[in-house]
Amino acid sequence: MPYATTLAAAKTFSKSIGIISFVIGIPGNIISIMVLLRPSLRETSVSIYFVFLAICDSLALLASFPISVLGYSINEYTNHYTQWTCKINLYLLHASALCSYWLVMFCTFDRLIAVCYPFRAKQWLSPKKTTIYCTLLCGIVYAAFSYQLVTRGNQNIERGGRNITVNCGYTSPAHEYHTKRFEGWPYVSVFFFLPIVIIIITNVVIMRGIRKHEAFKKHSTQPQASTQRSNKQMRSLTIMLMVCCIALVVLTTPNCITHALLPEILDLTNFKELILYAICRIITTSINNLNHAVNVFLYILSGTRFREELIQMFSCKTKLALPIRRNYKHNESFKSSTKSKDGSHHDQSASTAETNSSANPESAKETNPLSGMHEQTKDDEK
Repeated sequence: MPYATTLAAAKTFSKSIGIISFVIGIPGNIISIMVLLRPSLRETSVSIYFVFLAICDSLALLASFPISVLGYSINEYTNHYTQWTCKINLYLLHASALCSYWLVMFCTFDRLIAVCYPFRAKQWLSPKKTTIYCTLLCGIVYAAFSYQLVTRGNQNIERGGRNITVNCGYTSPAHEYHTKRFEGWPYVSVFFFLPIVIIIITNVVIMRGIRKHEAFKKHSTQPQASTQRSNKQMRSLTIMLMVCCIALVVLTTPNCITHALLPEILDLTNFKELILYAICRIITTSINNLNHAVNVFLYILSGTRFREELIQMFSCKTKLALPIRRNYKHNESFKSSTKSKDGSHHDQSASTAETNSSANPESAKETNPLSGMHEQTKDDEK
């Protein structure tokens, strides 16, 4: 049967993509966190957003890995899942995926303010405030999805002329009705399409702001050496963000369309159309999971600063900043005696006075009270 063969191929594709995403995604996100928390990068607000993004992506990969390996089969859910495994798995998967989308959207707002309103960026986009923003956002998202801990669980369904118990179903018909109604167009529009649209619009505005900034810099009479490093860092972080936004839009839009549009078009009571819908969901969801695994490679390809810090971290090279003392003031508290080779003691203040006298004799007469006595002794000898 063509549908059965296609469904089996889709499950194989899902398992392969799930394993690849897990194997490269978890270590990649850990490396991203290590690089972004280095002293030269953690002082930027974008790095804080990317750290939280790596944490949410890792949780989403951990939650999606069992589903991908089991192949999205209800019967396999019944055999391998327990009730609380299902609750926690779906809760972490949906909450972490949504939190990663909204973190990218907030990060685009961050870059928009930094590019278009640079004088207010230092006040609004400090690393401490950014950490508070990310913590509040993730807390609200994870709290909003806590309903899945109540609505999902054991469910008795009829399949193949017999009743079976599904561990990853709905606890009551009312929960099933309201959850499916909520997770249709309203859910996809607010939590997925809205961030994607905002991300696209914001990036267009950011690109225009960067062009205006470059044009202003060409006609500016101020020296560019003082601002060259900050402009390079801003450009690198902005390019990294734009590349991540493009990957987010490309990898997640098919899943959003399949989740929201196909149930309205297809007749899910028809077995063939139900199988077609299942195949589309399996493929698009697997592609969507790649979004949580590829960010570290996007950072390496598009971020100059990220590459430099990554190479420096693995090459075990550190930049030593030697302290330079300037405008050192000699006063009475810093006077100390040093012993010379012949056993005599010289006061540091005296040596300092001698140095000053050789450089400026007139000032030495005023500052050294013994200079007048030496001159009077020479006159008496004459």
